[in-house]
Amino acid sequence: MAVFVTSLVAGLYFSIRASNNRRRPSKRWYVRTNPLNALLFEDELTPGALPYRTKAFRAFLIAIVSWIAAALVTWSN
Repeated sequence: MAVFVTSLVAGLYFSIRASNNRRRPSKRWYVRTNPLNALLFEDELTPGALPYRTKAFRAFLIAIVSWIAAALVTWSN
């Protein structure tokens, strides 16, 4: 559970860092409405934000996998 919480917090941190380094003005209305949506599109981010995007996706993947693993361990007992 600690891995889940830690990776979720890290994913949120890297997502915010990446979305703060987005290109302005945005071509997409949903990125203008919610800046975190810039994380979904590589062309909306500056080259400096791309490492944060990768780290955010990796942290979210670890959070999902650890949550599934914790659920399987809990249900098997």
